[in-house]
Amino acid sequence: MYKKQILLAMLILGIAVQLGFADPIKFKSTSTDKDGKPLSLTGILTKPEGDGPFPSIVLLHGCSGPQHSKSRSDSWANRLLSWGYVTLQLDSFGPRNVSNICTDIGEIFAMCFTRSQDAYDAKDFLSELPYVDRNRIALMGWSHGGMTVLTALIKKFIPQDRQTPFNATIAFYPYCDTYLNNLNAPLLILIGEADDWTPAKSCSVSMPQEQPNPEVVVLKIYSGAYHAFDWVDMDEIYEGHRLLYDPIAADDAIIQVKSFLSGHLM
Repeated sequence: MYKKQILLAMLILGIAVQLGFADPIKFKSTSTDKDGKPLSLTGILTKPEGDGPFPSIVLLHGCSGPQHSKSRSDSWANRLLSWGYVTLQLDSFGPRNVSNICTDIGEIFAMCFTRSQDAYDAKDFLSELPYVDRNRIALMGWSHGGMTVLTALIKKFIPQDRQTPFNATIAFYPYCDTYLNNLNAPLLILIGEADDWTPAKSCSVSMPQEQPNPEVVVLKIYSGAYHAFDWVDMDEIYEGHRLLYDPIAADDAIIQVKSFLSGHLM
């Protein structure tokens, strides 16, 4: 019993130490606020020990903002940190005084374009850090953040001055509202077959008809899994939709993400 208590304390301390590398940051955006003034973006930056240069990943929250999904984001940031990645949990809502867009259809689609610009701004910020390898930066998002990932990949939506692509991208349960053709980076989509908020079918029909390279777009659908299947201890109805943790899907998603990132960033 005593040994178990020591082990538990060590695990808790280990998590605290890893999260101790997390620092709040602020950096300039290419966007402006409602008054046309320059906007600064904020986020949480985590870094492994050492000088690097390390591969890095921009993390995008969902439609309910970063605070609602903080436990999920912190869990993934901590996991990615243990794999040797710098992470930036980007907050697109706080600097704009937005808290939640889950019920505003117009804002949901409009913010995808705004947030994709934020993602490239975050990429530029990371590229200037001495311990980040500017040639190994990925983008990863959940729900609306995943939908934003798709927007950031489609060449016709990207401004000409933001053509430098991410090296890999991952979208958890996004709403696939456009065909996934002519993307500028490899993409992994992870989604639940039972998702009643962002249906897996929308991603199935969005897949490119012909892929010269099957790794350009990888779609993984988890049988019986709902929205937020990777969110530990999640079990609720949110905005009328089921959010439910699925340990089998979650464990496999960790394997898929690690392999995908290793293949494109390591």
